[in-house]
Amino acid sequence: MLAAGIATGTEKKECMKKPDASSRCEALDALRGLCACTVAFNHFRFAFADGWDPPYVRGVTWRWDNCALIAVYVFFIISGHVIAYRYLQTGTLESLLGAAFRRVPRLVVPVLAANLILWLLAVLGANRFEEGWRSIQKQMTGVDTTWCNDCFPTDLGVVIQTSLSVMWTFHVEHFLWIWTIPIEIFGSAMVFLLAPLLRSFINFGFPLWRSSPLQPHGSDNFIRLGGLLWPERLVRCLAVHGMLLTVVFVVGGMYEHCHDITGRMAPDSWCAGPQPPWFVMRVVVLWRIIFLFELGLASAQIRVLLSVPAKWTQAVKSKWSAQWQTKWLPAAGCALFGLGACTAEPNGSMQLGDWLSIEKTLSDMIMLGSAAIFLGVLLSPVEIRERLSKLSFLGDMAFSIYLLHMGVIWSIGLPLYVWLHGHLKVPPGVMLPLIFAACAGPLLFIARGFWLYIEEPLGVRLPQQTFNALKQTFVGTREHWERMKIMKASLSV
Repeated sequence: MLAAGIATGTEKKECMKKPDASSRCEALDALRGLCACTVAFNHFRFAFADGWDPPYVRGVTWRWDNCALIAVYVFFIISGHVIAYRYLQTGTLESLLGAAFRRVPRLVVPVLAANLILWLLAVLGANRFEEGWRSIQKQMTGVDTTWCNDCFPTDLGVVIQTSLSVMWTFHVEHFLWIWTIPIEIFGSAMVFLLAPLLRSFINFGFPLWRSSPLQPHGSDNFIRLGGLLWPERLVRCLAVHGMLLTVVFVVGGMYEHCHDITGRMAPDSWCAGPQPPWFVMRVVVLWRIIFLFELGLASAQIRVLLSVPAKWTQAVKSKWSAQWQTKWLPAAGCALFGLGACTAEPNGSMQLGDWLSIEKTLSDMIMLGSAAIFLGVLLSPVEIRERLSKLSFLGDMAFSIYLLHMGVIWSIGLPLYVWLHGHLKVPPGVMLPLIFAACAGPLLFIARGFWLYIEEPLGVRLPQQTFNALKQTFVGTREHWERMKIMKASLSV
């Protein structure tokens, strides 16, 4: 997910109650796993491509940097979706508090364990081929590479401090790939705050505790818009989340691109002033994270509404799947747009006629591309989701792949790279697939073991059991005091 979008594979088990929900959750698991593999492959490309890049075709080339960042953004959307889905489905305070209690340990405990493993490898000398790799890189590319120059510290105190500091800072000095963890914590906190407010507002006035043949869960209340009848809660959901997403996108984009806009701008306009301080811009950039997590929350709430066993939901699903225009075109359009974002130019700009040009729009294209990929999977036909579900096993290992793939690159890939360059003349375009193929098996094996013996028991079951124990203690204490009050009342009588 992700970091934790990567980390939340257990949501699949909660969705097994309904066939359609199960297929969608398994499809998201597969998407999470594929995104983790995309990030890992891009780091293999940094290390072993020897300056080789895909060729241009009619002025367009595939950019793996874009794809990797899109994959990371998809992690964030999936996180917002899965951590809100359970609570939006049940509406119980227990599910919300349980998710909030488990979230930070679910992220930080596997990070600490993985970093300790990487520290031990560094202490044992598994990274001794790094200097040879950097020397060959300089010969092949003519540039001194500083990529991941201090990623694997050998000081145990530094390792522990770096691993735990992700809970309260956005700055990561070592193990640079864990920069996503503090963003996951920030986005999760935002979802935990917004989910109860939005659920209460959208469900306001609906007797969710009652059901009847005509109005199961109050979902068949309709309002007339444009001559058509629409479910009231669905209209509220679309309107509220649509407004939130629009406001965040417009306000955040305007402020961030204020100094990237060229055109007929008045000299005394608010954009004509000096560039804001770096810390202001750093906070402003968080609008992208807010947008991505809010998109995950919005999709979860719409999905919950569509899963209510009402007549209108069945009619919507049947009509949606009955016509190819709705069954295939939305998903295909989203997928094409998301893949197209992988080809966006680093210094791209957006032209709005002859009077306005917005520079540096790559980040916007990547954010919108990640949203399109996620929505494309959610909207995809059942046939596509069933094919994706066959790769859902990658979802369990996704967080482990994300945390450990750099260790595999340094301890297995670098020695193989140095050996191949010392004994064979391998072209740059061939070196990358050779080393990736040699390391893919060990990476999956190590990630699977890490998931089974460290991540799942310590990051999933232990926080869950701790929360259950605390809940039982609280419930037992409350029942004890209630019995004491009853006894005192009876004695006073």
